[in-house]
Amino acid sequence: MNGSYYVQNQDYNLYRKEIQYNEAKYDGPTQYTQSYYTNNRTKADAMLTYDKTFIEKHTVNLLAGFHSELYKYKETKAYRKDFPSSDVTDLNGGSVVGMTNSGYTRELAMNSFFARAKYNFDNKYLFEGNIRGDGSSRFAKGYRWGWFPSFSGAWRLSNEDFMAGTRTFVDDMKVRASWGVLGNQEIPNDYYPYINTYSTSPKYPFGNVINTGAAQTNNKINDLSWETTYTWGVGLDMTVLNSLSMTLDWYNRKTTGILMQVNVPTTFGYGGYYDNIGEMSNKGIEASLNYNKQISQVAFNAGVNFAYNKNKVLSLGDLDDQKGSRTITMVGRPYQAFYGYQSDGIFQSQEEIDKAPKYTMIDNARLIPGDIKLVDRNKDNVIDEKDKIILNSENPKFTFGINLGAKWKLFDASLFFQGAAGVARYFTDEMYGEFNGDSGHPSKLWLDRWTPENPTNKMPRASKFRTYNMPEVTTSDFWLVNTNYLRLKDVQVGFTFPKTWCTNMKITSVRIYYSGQNLLTIKKCPEGIDPEAPSGWGAYYPHITTNSVGISITL
Repeated sequence: MNGSYYVQNQDYNLYRKEIQYNEAKYDGPTQYTQSYYTNNRTKADAMLTYDKTFIEKHTVNLLAGFHSELYKYKETKAYRKDFPSSDVTDLNGGSVVGMTNSGYTRELAMNSFFARAKYNFDNKYLFEGNIRGDGSSRFAKGYRWGWFPSFSGAWRLSNEDFMAGTRTFVDDMKVRASWGVLGNQEIPNDYYPYINTYSTSPKYPFGNVINTGAAQTNNKINDLSWETTYTWGVGLDMTVLNSLSMTLDWYNRKTTGILMQVNVPTTFGYGGYYDNIGEMSNKGIEASLNYNKQISQVAFNAGVNFAYNKNKVLSLGDLDDQKGSRTITMVGRPYQAFYGYQSDGIFQSQEEIDKAPKYTMIDNARLIPGDIKLVDRNKDNVIDEKDKIILNSENPKFTFGINLGAKWKLFDASLFFQGAAGVARYFTDEMYGEFNGDSGHPSKLWLDRWTPENPTNKMPRASKFRTYNMPEVTTSDFWLVNTNYLRLKDVQVGFTFPKTWCTNMKITSVRIYYSGQNLLTIKKCPEGIDPEAPSGWGAYYPHITTNSVGISITL
């Protein structure tokens, strides 16, 4: 049995003085915000195990346990403005007119029961069965518990008598198969997705007097329950010549009852709500190959791993698709793929504009050379929603890694590469920079913008104001960034002191080393964009290059 308790407290204060740094920009009176956050997590576990070997060939392992977890979060916030001077920093010094206070409390609890049984016969036939039951406070009574079984089996062929003739080069060979069920309860920023919520701030007139009342702000359903994923797969593990090992896995995952937000028309009166709708599949392969060899005094190792995944939405309930601001979830296509117009370069002349289809997002009379040209996919001489297509996805189709290592006498070195392919990102105006406002910070990409003297297709014309050209206004593949990459994630070179030196210093071992991270990146995306950064407006600290030298001493 074991347990743990974690608590985190944060006291946050923001005092912002009255600032007006130009005539057109006033940042408001002196204001003060005081916030206090606290969250704590309590965990408890209890387990029983049993291990026994019978007649030297039958091994049984049993495990049963219980897990309990409770998470609590509290927040208190107070705000005032109009302080008599910038020297007054006490909350009470601000005006009570316009002051606000808010509070937030939420809890999340989960109880779990689990059991596992393993059986091994003569190290040839291996079986394992698991069962887990999870009860979550996210769901209403009667829907809180989900039960998730799994089974797996393996056959070690290399230990069979009929494989005796191959043992000179086949060291180990095992085939595997598995089936299992997993559950998911995660819903972003909502710990009570089954409870209708009300606001006490609305005002109602009664008897010529404004009174405070209450109004429902969300519509939720109380039969919400666990999202379920069924996974089955087969695999092969093999080692040959005592130096080359490989694994190969094929998997098929089907997710049902996906916890998705249902979009509703504005006439509904409430925002979208969560429901168990939709089905999705993920199919793919994972493979790895590793080589270890001692050549004279050099110990060498190399390894590669590769993964391919195909994602497809199977159902969205009664809907064919769900559209977001820049993405679409459509039956038969990948989950949340980018959705927008296909571009065809940049208008180079007024003659091209005069021959162009009618643009519905902008009056053609406002088009000028240097604007992005869009493709009329359905050939109806109109650029509208019907011309949008599914673009690439930010979920990579391929991921891979390469590791190399060597050791010679007292020296050692290792390298690790990581990469992805079949992946793209979509960044908004803030990443590329705007030409007006306090937040404008145009990137160097605009140096190669279209001008009459530089008729390029790399960047559209620059504009003081936000036009349909910009990625946040019109989603198109012009702004879809290819983020395929290969990155040298880690390098290490070390030297271990001879044991005689360590003995004289009365210590066990000493190693000095150099370590480098993110030293090299091969990519196609523009300068300033990290290929591992998520899509969005660019508020992401890129993977930095680091170099360090250290010493490791074992006493």
